Amino acid sequence: MADSELPRSIRSIVQIYGPVYAKDSVFGAGSGVRQGSPRRETGLLHDRDIELVTGRYVPGPCEPEAAQALGVDHIVVLQGKRGLGKRAAAISLLRSRTDGPLTVLSPASSIQEIAAHSYESGHGYLVVDQADDKSAPPSDFDWHKARDAVREAGAFLVVTRQEPISPEVEIVTAVRWRPPPRQDVVRVYLAGAEHAVDELVEALPVECSLTELVKVASHVAEGESVPHALRRLDSSAVEVVRTWFGTDPTQWEVVEMTALAFSADVTGEDFRTRAKSLGTHLHVDEHAAPAKPNSLVVTGPGGTPTFADARYRDHVLAELWARQPRSVWEGVSAWLGEIVHAGADLSVAFGLSGLAKVDPTMVETEFLEPWSEGGSGWNAQTTAAFVIWALCLDERSVSTALRIVRGWARGTSPQRQTAAIALSGELGVRFPAEAVHELRRLLADSPRPGDDTYADAFGALFSTLQTEGDDGAVVLDLLARLLDDAADRRLSPDAEESVRRSVRAALTARNWTDDRSTIGSFLGDRPDRTDLVGRLMAPLLVDPAAVAKALAGFAAGGAKPEAEDIARWLQSSSDAVAEARTAPHGVPPPPAERPAPAGQPAPPPPPPPPEPDAKDGPGRPYPIIRRHRIEPMNRWLRVLRVVGGGRPDGLPRTGPHEALVFHAGGDCLPDPGRRERSGVLARAAHVSVVDISASRAVRVIIPVPSAEAVPFIVRIRLACTVVDPVAVVRHGTEDAEGRLRDHLCGRPRLETLGRTHSLTDTARMRGDVHAWVRADLKVRGVPWPGLTVELTGVDVFTPPHLTSPPDQKEPDDAD
Repeated sequence: MADSELPRSIRSIVQIYGPVYAKDSVFGAGSGVRQGSPRRETGLLHDRDIELVTGRYVPGPCEPEAAQALGVDHIVVLQGKRGLGKRAAAISLLRSRTDGPLTVLSPASSIQEIAAHSYESGHGYLVVDQADDKSAPPSDFDWHKARDAVREAGAFLVVTRQEPISPEVEIVTAVRWRPPPRQDVVRVYLAGAEHAVDELVEALPVECSLTELVKVASHVAEGESVPHALRRLDSSAVEVVRTWFGTDPTQWEVVEMTALAFSADVTGEDFRTRAKSLGTHLHVDEHAAPAKPNSLVVTGPGGTPTFADARYRDHVLAELWARQPRSVWEGVSAWLGEIVHAGADLSVAFGLSGLAKVDPTMVETEFLEPWSEGGSGWNAQTTAAFVIWALCLDERSVSTALRIVRGWARGTSPQRQTAAIALSGELGVRFPAEAVHELRRLLADSPRPGDDTYADAFGALFSTLQTEGDDGAVVLDLLARLLDDAADRRLSPDAEESVRRSVRAALTARNWTDDRSTIGSFLGDRPDRTDLVGRLMAPLLVDPAAVAKALAGFAAGGAKPEAEDIARWLQSSSDAVAEARTAPHGVPPPPAERPAPAGQPAPPPPPPPPEPDAKDGPGRPYPIIRRHRIEPMNRWLRVLRVVGGGRPDGLPRTGPHEALVFHAGGDCLPDPGRRERSGVLARAAHVSVVDISASRAVRVIIPVPSAEAVPFIVRIRLACTVVDPVAVVRHGTEDAEGRLRDHLCGRPRLETLGRTHSLTDTARMRGDVHAWVRADLKVRGVPWPGLTVELTGVDVFTPPHLTSPPDQKEPDDAD
């Protein structure tokens, strides 16, 4: 897809693409992430999250030293590599010192920012995996200021780091953290099963981290056998990958493995095209040697290859990075550039995120920096943001992702746009407060007042946060404060207009899952925040069309209170009306506030919101229940969900007797199942939901002329079954009842039968119609494929029953 075909709009990318989340990822030792919801990396820790950490926490041998330093200095640093349980230790240390709230600060916080933070007495604060700013390494004086700020406020702060702080820093205690003994941790998880404790401890590999130990012990505690649980260890996947590379694969096999690492969501045909292209770049002949069986790869429907275990991808990239010379990676870089030039690519982003775990500096300098600069086009900027989202799937790289984006937010104009994309998606889910802060600064620093890039980013972030959880209010609260600044004339006219654009973007944002109003779903979840929405709506009262659109969005979102209630509240709110009347530019109040001129009718009300989809029950469409349009970029959203794993991919929900059919490339394709769906989703323009239940009852009511002036009312009862949903969709069979009615009414035989019977002869009329319909369906069938139709009965009613035939008891029909 050419750059010109992609709209340069943050909302059209982030709101449609949506965030990503890996369901089975483990974020920190013993952190116990809630299933199906991404962990917020900063902000207030809920009691349930603290309990998940401290409930089965085992102190490490360094705990007394760290606890003493925290008690004396109110600050302590825990340093050591990932996987030692430093985060859990920090939470335990803080809880031992205070019962007050615990707040996680940004891992990208510099020591200067930590020193400048406003601390509250009795509160605990935590910085996880803090990284130094290489351009300005912290000094002992910086740490001195941080210690004094925390101690004078009566708060407590624990900072965890991977790299040790400078030897020159002596003012704070830095403890090199060591995990507790393995058997003590396992014994807590397997209480009462001492034999399993010994078996598991003895079987654990030497390099097993505390994070992996907790994961394996949890699965054993849930009933898994020790050998089966050990397969979940990352080291087991490493061994499988190393074994494959040890079989001396051919050059072409290595090319295919490299291509697959960057092709997580493509069809079999597209993968083969990519592999050939990579072979050309690396000067490797496809037929250099016959391929051998590959234990790392499985083949799905349509010949789509995929890794047998999702963990293999990162380890394959690590082996390739260690084994291949620089010249090979130069060819890979050129190949990836060609792919991204053709269109923003999530599969490339997932591959680069895996490579970043091996060499983050190379990925940042060779790919992310130049792509974010915009020299390679908008597709490259978007893909760079996707890499950031993919990095957020792993707690080992989430702080790196935030650091990179903060750098972009202070870079060139294209980099700031790329930062807005990243902040409005998965990174914003992990760091909502930081995302709002950075977007506010980007909005204020925007050199072009008419540019909607950052305003759209606010709308996209609000939609993302509201869809993912309960953080959407942080966006609305900030926008409300900015509106207050505008009302107090603390903003320039250009800045005020940018704020108004941001408010409009938030109020008109759509959920990426169902395309409904985000503000509507927000009010449905938080009816207590109607006042906040009113403050945001007030400036829009100067724009009746925008008000009508927003109110229609409330109704479409199924919000409570309903749209009419909100409209009455807004129009009766004296504060809202007063603010609207004193708005700048001299815009008059909306028509609803102005009386109609004498002798003229009042202006018509805004059009009602669209009707919701039909529900199950009488009148429900059959056999195609509904159609769902997939916008061109919306296709990638679904791919994100499939590749990221775990959460719904945004497609319509289906029941046990329903099937999906995709419209792709001018044809209709069956649903290959969630695991193999990504290739179809990448090309789909629409998706239809088809009712495939057996013997679905369909009733056709037809007026048939009689021998008298008044007609019979004939009800034909049929049982329909979809045997080929693809054929049904391909031929547009949306209304089986209407088609059957047209099919039967178009036969002159039925009219002839009716004219030979009087109204008193309903029994004979019923028998003749039954025999004729049964014969007609058997001989002629139905003129559209994919659907079988069987006759189950015929009822004939005379005019008095015209309005109530469905209430009459249905007689049994003899064959």
